[in-house]
Amino acid sequence: MAYYWKEMTLLNQMDTNAYEWLTDPNEPTRNPKHWCRAHFNGILKCDVLLNNLCESFNAFILLARSKPVISCFEEIRVKLMKRIAVRKEKMTKVVDTICPKPREILEKNKVRASTDCIPNATGSTKIEVESIGGNKYVVDLQMRTCACRRWNLTGIPCKHAVSAIHFMREKPEDYMDACYLKKTYLATYSHTIQPVNGMDLWMPSDELAILPPQYTRQPGRPKTKRNKDAAERKNDGPKLGRRQRSLKCGTCNRLGHNSKTCHRHLPPKTPVSTVTNAQKKKKLNTGEASSTKAKGTKPPPPPQSRRMI
Repeated sequence: MAYYWKEMTLLNQMDTNAYEWLTDPNEPTRNPKHWCRAHFNGILKCDVLLNNLCESFNAFILLARSKPVISCFEEIRVKLMKRIAVRKEKMTKVVDTICPKPREILEKNKVRASTDCIPNATGSTKIEVESIGGNKYVVDLQMRTCACRRWNLTGIPCKHAVSAIHFMREKPEDYMDACYLKKTYLATYSHTIQPVNGMDLWMPSDELAILPPQYTRQPGRPKTKRNKDAAERKNDGPKLGRRQRSLKCGTCNRLGHNSKTCHRHLPPKTPVSTVTNAQKKKKLNTGEASSTKAKGTKPPPPPQSRRMI
C-alpha cells in the first residue's frame, strides 16, 4: 500500500487532472480495487488484471457461434467434453503433488531467494527478510502473508517467503495454496459431460420448435470480432496506408517501393532526337555528315587557290 500512495503522489505532481479523475469519489467504477493490485483481495488467489479467460473462451467457441441454436450448443458441448477428458488424462500422468505451472514459479522463487534474500530471526513465526537492494519485508508464516503481497495475492510463496521457510528448516511445498495441488485439479475435472446420441436418434417432442430469432441482415460483411474500446485499439500497432512507407528499395535505396516496382518510380528520361534514314542520306549528299575532322590533317585548299598555283 505504501508503494501505491507513493506513485499516486508522483501522479498528482505530474498531472493534477489525472489524479483527480482517478480519485473521484462520485465514480464507483474507478475504485482502486478494480485496477490496482494493492487493493486486491487475497482470498481469490489471483493477481490478474486482464479478462483473458473470457477472451480465450470466446475464441474457443468462435466457429460455433455462427451456427443455429441447437447446433451451436451441440458443438460447445462436444468441445467441453473433449477438453475435460484431455485435461484429466494429462494431469493423471503428473507425478508431482503440485501442478506444473505453479511448480515452475516456485522453483524460480527458490533460486531468487538463495541469491537475493537474507532472513533474520525474530524468535517467532514472523521473519524479517532483507533484500539485496536494502528493502526489508516481514513474512508471517502462520498467517501466510508477506509485506510485498505477492504471496497474499497468488498463494505461491514469493522469494521472501521461501527464504523465511528455508530459515525455519521447512519445505516451501507445504505452504502452497490448496488450489495449486494436483488433487484439487483432479477434483475440479471429476465431473464429466455425458455423451449424447446423434439428432437422428432423438425422440420427437411435443414442445414448440425452437425458431431462430428475427434478424435483419445489415449491409456489409458480418462482424466476427467484438467492438474494442478506444484504449484497446492503440495496441493493434500502426495502421499502414495505401502507400507503405516502411518498404525500402534495394536498387535505389529509396522508401515507398521495392526493387520489383523500382522502374515505376524512376525519373523520366530525357528525350533523344531520332534521325531517320532519309535524313541521314540527305546529310551525306549535302556534305553535312562529314563534320568530324581527323587529327593532324589539314583541310584541302579552296578551288580558287588551286587556280592561282
